[in-house]
Amino acid sequence: MKKMLRDAEVIAGESKLTKEELIKKVSELNKASSAQLVQVFDADTIVSPIHVKFAFFHALKAFENGKNIMRDKGLEVLLRAAGSRQLKEATERVGVKDPKRIVIGCIGNKKKILRLLESNEKRFVHGNRKAVAQLFNLNPKSDLDKQIIEKIVLLQLD
Repeated sequence: MKKMLRDAEVIAGESKLTKEELIKKVSELNKASSAQLVQVFDADTIVSPIHVKFAFFHALKAFENGKNIMRDKGLEVLLRAAGSRQLKEATERVGVKDPKRIVIGCIGNKKKILRLLESNEKRFVHGNRKAVAQLFNLNPKSDLDKQIIEKIVLLQLD
């Protein structure tokens, strides 16, 4: 798991696929190989790359310890990133809204994943602090990374 996590990458991107096609491709990629893991998020709801890396870490740790909520690792990552146990809430909170403004978290061949998702790599831009704070019920004046990490960790304790 540690090697897999070290290989985790967080990429801002813009896909040519529709939202539905993008979600389907992510599911197909995750089913194709246990050596890779992919999830896409709404770029406006991701605080930083650390947010996504912690979601990956805790999702993989949950599977390792038999404490996963979902059977699908990609969906487990989505729950962790959203700080929620409910898939519908997680999808509404951090799921893709516009394929032209996404963050891709991946473990695997980055170039191949970007090609299959028909996405190019863009410079990472942090989500709107005020909007993210409101979405996650956080204090916008405090460190959002720390608060998001706390939400992700608290999911382990529920």
